[in-house]
Amino acid sequence: MTDHTVLLLTYSHLRSRGWSPSLIASFFPKSGTRHFYALPAVLQAEQTDTFRRAPRALSAGELAYLRAEIEIDTSLSLAELRAAARRRWRDRHRAAPPPTARVHVNRLAVNHARHRLSNLHSFYGKVRPFACQVARNMILAEIAEAWPELAAEAYGQMSLSEAIGEIAATESPQASDST
Repeated sequence: MTDHTVLLLTYSHLRSRGWSPSLIASFFPKSGTRHFYALPAVLQAEQTDTFRRAPRALSAGELAYLRAEIEIDTSLSLAELRAAARRRWRDRHRAAPPPTARVHVNRLAVNHARHRLSNLHSFYGKVRPFACQVARNMILAEIAEAWPELAAEAYGQMSLSEAIGEIAATESPQASDST
């Protein structure tokens, strides 16, 4: 039996991959912001000269700015971080007890570190959405380094666009020509 599963991307996923609104509109007219884009169609569009010529990668200046400006407080121990994350969750969800399973607590801890202990939100509106996604991934990498026990969760939260980018690199015509 053939698996006909197709990975679908959202408008936000395309933006995090470096697509501008005008680039999305040119490849997917009348799609709006509430549409799903099939991964094969996105990968095919990304192989075109039109897409390749469109500015989307970070400039050296943008990357230097992110490296200089990203801040994250890594002074908490893992136990303190997990406790703070569970307290924050309990404060926001009074009707239900906080999760106790390790995988859920780790997710809460990574989210807490990303949102409460870093300055990620200070980049929104100051840099392009693609640069915000890069900043998010840089912060997640710092979380993984600071608290190795959270590395699997932190890397798991890295952008879908990075994982898809790796798939695209292995499935692109250039990758298959080099083997």
